Amino acid sequence: MAEAVMMAMAPKMGRPLAHEVVVDACRTALERKLSLADILSQNEQIVATLGSEEKLRQHCGPEAYLGLSGPMADRAIAAVVRDPDAHTASP
Repeated sequence: MAEAVMMAMAPKMGRPLAHEVVVDACRTALERKLSLADILSQNEQIVATLGSEEKLRQHCGPEAYLGLSGPMADRAIAAVVRDPDAHTASP
C-alpha cells in the first residue's frame, strides 16, 4: 500500500520527496498503532497531491498494489494442473 501511494505521488512531487513523506507516515502509523491509510489521510500534503482523500483511499486498496498477482497465480496453477510432472522442483 505504501508503495502504491508513493508511486501515485511521485509524478507530482518527485520520487525522493514522495518516498520521504510516505516513510514518515509509515513510522507514525507504527508509533501510534493506527492504520497507514488513516495516517496518510491526515497529511494535507498527501491528500492535496493525490487530489482528495477518496483518491488516497483508492490507492490504499488492495487493487492498487496487488497488480497482476491474481492472474499470475491463476496461470501458474493452470500450468501445474495441465502437466504436474513438468513443474516439480528437483532437489
